Amino acid sequence: MFLYKKALTVLALLGLLLSIGLATAQAEPVAASVTASAAYQSSPPYLRLPAPGAVITTPRPTFSWFPFVFATRYRLQVATDYRMQNLVADVWTSRTTVAPVVLMAAGNYYWRVEARDAIGSWYSLSETWSFEYILMQSPRPNTDTHTFTPRFTWNAHPNASRYLLEIESRRPYSGLKLSCVYSQFTLSAEPCDGVKLPYGLYNWRVLVDTGKGFSYPMFPFYWSLTINPKTLAPGPTGLGPSGVLTFDSESEGDEIVVSFSSVPNAETYEIEFSDNAFFNSRVTRVFTGPGDYDIIITPTNRVYWRVRAWLPGNITTRWSQTAWYEIRLV
Repeated sequence: MFLYKKALTVLALLGLLLSIGLATAQAEPVAASVTASAAYQSSPPYLRLPAPGAVITTPRPTFSWFPFVFATRYRLQVATDYRMQNLVADVWTSRTTVAPVVLMAAGNYYWRVEARDAIGSWYSLSETWSFEYILMQSPRPNTDTHTFTPRFTWNAHPNASRYLLEIESRRPYSGLKLSCVYSQFTLSAEPCDGVKLPYGLYNWRVLVDTGKGFSYPMFPFYWSLTINPKTLAPGPTGLGPSGVLTFDSESEGDEIVVSFSSVPNAETYEIEFSDNAFFNSRVTRVFTGPGDYDIIITPTNRVYWRVRAWLPGNITTRWSQTAWYEIRLV
């Protein structure tokens, strides 16, 4: 049995559970109909939709919030940054449901609402929520396929003049990257009209040109795809740790070793951590070679993890069985 070790900092571990790992995270779309409760918001006006962390596919989202007794008008702000410095919408309205803007680029957006009275002598500012606008439809995140020419599909944008499909290899040192341009009428295509992708792990995304060039989001957002043979070798076994791990409070900041069995001829190992057993949201992916892999002792909710080996020829083994752990300090 090998032990694999690299420093996973407290910040990275918290990022696994609390934020989107932007280069690796792949969130399943969240139903935009989810309504958040006003009871847990710190200040009025209380927001409703899009719910915090929602992933939407419409370029013209509807924003809604609960009416507030003293307010006669509201100011809705939508931006590409949390500090609201890069505004894409800044509108006043007396309504509590509006759809004032067509989003020009896929990516993360932030929104908030300010309430004012009739003479402007009083106001209250809501919390700031975020959501993700995506164009992609399929293949879904973390898909495995056996074809060298997978078909990619995406949603239409009402102002599109062109679409750009980007596909990039995730395997270290591969360097493969494709950029394929399509007309506004094309919503499904094989890579650059038939280019064959070799075995490997790929990131892909779709960008839109609304007449001013392709809009690149501030923080890149990708979905991943693995191309593999139909028959794969067994993956690593003997995953540890697993279960509830209890430490005294003085152990916080120390390290515990993640371990699993070796696979013959493995060139590297790929470890995935997630907050759910389906690995379809908040995924942190790590590639590691010979050595040990450590995680920092800090309190966590349940973390699911699995591992597979990469073999010569850019093919993988099957994923290992899923293990999980929780870290508790007493």
